[in-house]
Amino acid sequence: MIYDQMKNLSRYRGIHPNLDIAVDAILGGILAGRKKGRNTIEGESVYFSYPGDMRTKPVTEAKIEGHRFYADIHILFAGEESLGYTSADRVREISYTEKYDFVEYEGKCDAFVPLRPEMFVLFFPGEPHQPLIQTDMPRLLDKAVMKIDMRSGI
Repeated sequence: MIYDQMKNLSRYRGIHPNLDIAVDAILGGILAGRKKGRNTIEGESVYFSYPGDMRTKPVTEAKIEGHRFYADIHILFAGEESLGYTSADRVREISYTEKYDFVEYEGKCDAFVPLRPEMFVLFFPGEPHQPLIQTDMPRLLDKAVMKIDMRSGI
């Protein structure tokens, strides 16, 4: 997991070619032209999901998720949320949806970070995380999640 300010995003070039594509797209302003739904940057390798307004919820209602092949960059445009994080050995996988590379876990997260518009959180494959947790009360969020295939290009 990487938790940092948006102004430092370029520091993470060089980790993986597809991550470089995502970083360059973000810094190039692609998120300004976001459309609701899936926004393709580089086919299945790099894209972002923009669901529009989302609402935070109590930690007990937020699901712990992860991915086997894709990294996520969580980017917030408006609102505030907390994101949980834990190591894979602290949770139990309960389902996997191959089409979306989506793993659902049961358990609890050990650490939480606040996400605000000037920040980002990058979760790598195999890193269970719990998005959409309210801080002090439920809030509407304006958020995108960049999806980066980490299988190829190394």
